[in-house]
Amino acid sequence: MIDRIGQRLGHYRLIRKLGSGGFADVYQAEHIYLNTLAAVKLLNANLASGDIQNFHNEARTIARLAHPHIVRILDFGMEESIPYLVMEYAPNGTMRQRHPKGTQVPLSLVVKYVRQVASALQHAHTHRLIHRDVKPENLLLGGNNELLLGDFGAALLTRTSLMLSAQNIIGTISYMAPEQLQGRPSPASDQYALGIVVYEWLCGSCPFQGPLAVVHNLQLYEPPPSLRARIPALSPAIELVVMKALAKQSEQRFVTVQAFAEALEQASQHIQAPPPPLFLSGNGGVQGHTTLKATETVLAPSPVPPTMAAPPAAPPFPVTIIANASRPVQPRHSRRMFLSSLIGLAAIGGAGALGLWMAQQRGQAKPPTPTGPQHAPTPKATSIPSKGNALFTYTGHQDQVFTAAWSPDDRYIASAGGNIKTREGDARVHVWEAQTGQDVYVYPGHSTLVRMVAWSPNGKRIASASEDWTVQVWDATTGSNPLTYTDHTDLVRAVVWSPNGTRIASAGHDHTVQVWDASAGQNLFTYTKHVTNVTSVAWSPDGKLIASAS
Repeated sequence: MIDRIGQRLGHYRLIRKLGSGGFADVYQAEHIYLNTLAAVKLLNANLASGDIQNFHNEARTIARLAHPHIVRILDFGMEESIPYLVMEYAPNGTMRQRHPKGTQVPLSLVVKYVRQVASALQHAHTHRLIHRDVKPENLLLGGNNELLLGDFGAALLTRTSLMLSAQNIIGTISYMAPEQLQGRPSPASDQYALGIVVYEWLCGSCPFQGPLAVVHNLQLYEPPPSLRARIPALSPAIELVVMKALAKQSEQRFVTVQAFAEALEQASQHIQAPPPPLFLSGNGGVQGHTTLKATETVLAPSPVPPTMAAPPAAPPFPVTIIANASRPVQPRHSRRMFLSSLIGLAAIGGAGALGLWMAQQRGQAKPPTPTGPQHAPTPKATSIPSKGNALFTYTGHQDQVFTAAWSPDDRYIASAGGNIKTREGDARVHVWEAQTGQDVYVYPGHSTLVRMVAWSPNGKRIASASEDWTVQVWDATTGSNPLTYTDHTDLVRAVVWSPNGTRIASAGHDHTVQVWDASAGQNLFTYTKHVTNVTSVAWSPDGKLIASAS
C-alpha cells in the first residue's frame, strides 16, 4: 500500500487518510496557498490513454452539479495516469458514523434525510448521471449538519474500459438493485439503493445479509423481509412505500426518486398528523389547477373501535355546495379516494363546471339551502339515503385513482389507478378496510394503469383490468393463485363478473367484448360488433345477457 501522506496533487497537499473503498482512497488535504481544507478522492484505477478524455468529460459533468445537498467538486486531475477528484470537505463525518449499524433512526428523521438525498439524486438524474453507490458511508454531513451526497467516483468510471466486464461492476452489493448487478443500471437503481438505506435506518439492518454470493442471489430473486415483522409498530403505509422502492423490476418502482421521497413523507404525515381538510384536486394536486373544497371545516373521521362496531355518532356535516362557473373544470382523476354515503356529484349546466354537495339525510323532502359564499346558482339534487355519517379519506395511493369497488359484504374496498402521464406510477390494486382505511393487501401484478376492478360475487377474488392488455384474477386478501387473461390485443378498460361468478366479461380498445371462464381463463365467446373502444360492460341480473358501451 502506497503511503501518500504529504504528497502534493495540484494545489493540494494530502494531510491524512480519511478512508478507503473498493475503488478509491479518500484523504483530507490542504490548499497550499489558501490553507483551506478539502477532501481528495484518489481512484484506484490506472486509466488507459483512451479513457482519460471520458474521465475528464464525466468529471466536468459532476463539477456542474450545483446543488445544496451534493458535495461540490473543486478540482480534478491525473497523477501518473491515476485520476483524482478534489471535493468540498464535510467536517461532521458520514451518516454511517452518525447512525452506526444496528441503530434504528426515528421516522421523522428518516423522512428528513430522504427528502435531502432524493433531491440531490433527482438533480443528478436530470443531468443524466446515475450515482451507483448510494449508502450511508457516502452520505456526508456538512458544517451545518446538512446532508450531502458524495462519492460520484462510480459514475466517473462507467464510461471507461475498466467497466466493460461484469467483474468490474461498481457498487456495494448490499445496496445494489438487481438490474445494476446485471450490468444495466438506471436512475431507478439509485432509488432502490436509497430504499435499502431507508429500510436499514428504520429497522437497524439491511434486508439482505450474508456472504457475497448469497446476498447477490437474494438481491436478484427474493423479496425483502417484511419491515413490519421487524417493527410491528410501523405503519403499513410506510412499509408499502419502502417495498415499492425495492421492487425487483425497476418499472414497478416510483417514477422518480423524488416521487419516492414525497410518498414516504406523505405516508408519515398520515400517521403523525391529524387528517387534513377534505378536498378534491382536479388532477391529483399538481400543476396548480383549481381545487374544489368540499367543506371549509376539517372533517375528521369519527373514532372507530377495533372491534369494527358501528362508529359513534358525529355532529352533522355542514352542507356545502361548491361550483366554479368562471371556467369549465375538465374531468380529471384525484389521487385520493373520498368515501361517504353522504357525498354526491351533480353536473351544473351552462359553464360545464362540477358541483360537489354533501347533505345529511334528516328526512327532509329537499336538500337544505347551502351556506357560505356562493359563486354559481345552487344545483338541485335529490337527497341520498344515508347509512350513517362516517367519513373517511384513503390516502394510500401515490398516483391518480381511476376505479373503486366495494366487496359484496361491504367490509372492504378495492381501488386502483396509475399515472396518466407516464402510464405507470402506482399501478397497484389496493384492498383496504372500508371503516378504518387499514390496508389488507396491495396487488402489484400490473405493469401499467389499472382501469377497473371488480369483486367476484362471493367476495373471494378480484378481477383487475389494465392498460397492460391483461385482466388478472387473484385472491382478494393474499394475491395468491393469480390468473392472467391475455387474449385482448390492446388495453383493457372494463371487467365484470357474471352473477353466478363462473364467467367474466372484459372489453377495451381492441373493440371487442370477451367472455371467458373465470377459473381457467379460457375464452368462451368474443363479441366483435363494436367499431371503436369499448368502455363499459354489464351483465343482466339473470346472467343471460350482456350490455356493452362504446
